[in-house]
Amino acid sequence: MLLMAAVVSVAMSCAGSSLYAVSLRNGSAAEVNDVEVSYPHFYFKAGVMSPGALARHGAVRLLIPETATVTWRTSDGVIHIKHAPVRSVLPAQFTGEINFEITSGDEVKVLGKPSS
Repeated sequence: MLLMAAVVSVAMSCAGSSLYAVSLRNGSAAEVNDVEVSYPHFYFKAGVMSPGALARHGAVRLLIPETATVTWRTSDGVIHIKHAPVRSVLPAQFTGEINFEITSGDEVKVLGKPSS
């Protein structure tokens, strides 16, 4: 009975979820440190990223969040924390890769690359 309850719980937690990958890109002209993205039940740390670098975390099966928090530290020691909209910029039932790009203006751009 306990096993059945656990199976039902896992099945319900995946209901409405999507399968997707998450990537972080440093689109700025400078190295950034302590780069990470998080939202409920998900955390991915890319660490140090040189200009143009891309870090990927694959096979996420969760609800696509309303927003995600992206944080990083620039060479001047400033910690940047940005709350980026996610669900509103992606099509319904999205599958593919969600890319969080740190821009030269210390902002975050969210792009969805659909599965082919």
